[in-house]
Amino acid sequence: MVALTRQPLSFWSPTPDPFQCELNETKPENYTTFKPHRLFNAEWKVSNHGAATWRRDSIVFYFVSGDKLFDDAERAEGIFLPRTINPDDELSLQAAMTAPSEIGTYSSVWGLRRVNREEPFCTLQIIIRVRE
Repeated sequence: MVALTRQPLSFWSPTPDPFQCELNETKPENYTTFKPHRLFNAEWKVSNHGAATWRRDSIVFYFVSGDKLFDDAERAEGIFLPRTINPDDELSLQAAMTAPSEIGTYSSVWGLRRVNREEPFCTLQIIIRVRE
């Protein structure tokens, strides 16, 4: 008679992406109200929450989608990070914006992507209200 040995159960799980971020703060806070045509700076504080270092020459901050509230078209196309960000380090990202002339709620999505990729590994949103 052959003895059967029990094999431990194993499950496959995907390897986590080494490029991850964590949003720590958005300024102004989402749903802040502005008057039409008001200039403001959107700022996001993010942490490198993955295992990979974000090298300043390989990560791009750019406009992803939504309402084009930005004043700097070059920045919206994409700019490199101002410095290299190691895992667990924090970075502040900014974009100059203008509240639209029409009353309503607006959303602009920005992101971080690797130079050799089209899709962001990190997305950042700002939502504003425009009222008289």
